[in-house]
Amino acid sequence: MNPSSMLSLQHMTFCRPGRLGELDAIHVDHPAFTATVLLQGAQLVFFAPRGQSNWLWVSGEERYLRGKSVRGGVPVCWPWFGAVERNPEAVRRQIRTDLAHGFVRTGNWTLTGIEERVDAVSMTLSLETDSAAKRLWLGRARADLHFRFTGRDVSLTLVSQNQGAEPLSLTAALHSYFPTDDIGSVTLHGFEDAEYVDTLAGWRRCRQTGAVRFSGETDRIYFADRTLRLRTPGRTYILEPSGSGSAIVWNPWVEKARRLSHFGDAEWQRMFCVETANALDDSVTLAPGQSHSLGCRLSLS
Repeated sequence: MNPSSMLSLQHMTFCRPGRLGELDAIHVDHPAFTATVLLQGAQLVFFAPRGQSNWLWVSGEERYLRGKSVRGGVPVCWPWFGAVERNPEAVRRQIRTDLAHGFVRTGNWTLTGIEERVDAVSMTLSLETDSAAKRLWLGRARADLHFRFTGRDVSLTLVSQNQGAEPLSLTAALHSYFPTDDIGSVTLHGFEDAEYVDTLAGWRRCRQTGAVRFSGETDRIYFADRTLRLRTPGRTYILEPSGSGSAIVWNPWVEKARRLSHFGDAEWQRMFCVETANALDDSVTLAPGQSHSLGCRLSLS
């Protein structure tokens, strides 16, 4: 952890620096909740009100290695989401790599703000594109990820600011992984009648009928800005997006799970992703100096 981040934590009551594997982390130990955020990728990997289990899923195969993206929690996909070639042309022309999901998931973010209160902890991690990023992307931008933790909910807000002299187009996602005891019992409510792109069926445009259920490999981009209810045995999440008109629903199922890194062969049965996003048609274009906020609030019903 860099010296400025250490200094910021010296006099904190609830927050302390730590490590997971090779990675620097900030651990929050509040009377009402606990949380862990990695500085690599600004990635939330643990949040739970006191006495509850982690609201997020992290692979049991994860070893938290430097320079490797972490499988689980809430990875940040920025300044583009998904495969390069599937992004809008205005986003693609900034990219100089075939790397999927942008480059900040393994970037080193800096702790730039922290506030402790009796009922909440807020923190901000920041990243500015540098000379190394120029090999991958032509844009100039700053990303700030704001976290707010309470005993009832957790909120993440990703703020993108165009620091260049020309308009800048972005796609992004807060790639949330959720745990379940049985993927076959999960139902997602709030996508009823929404249009979606089925990436496993030739990127065909479809219309959702009823609740979303998992019965095979699933990789869909929904166009909706609605509050979602994610029902899994023993727990119902409420996911409230902001600054987002798209969401990704994903589970690798049997065959793809065997090909994934940091992922056990049978772990597809115990996880699913619902990602708050600005993807495909929902991309964002920023004028010089302009900012955009993409956020989500997670609570339980």
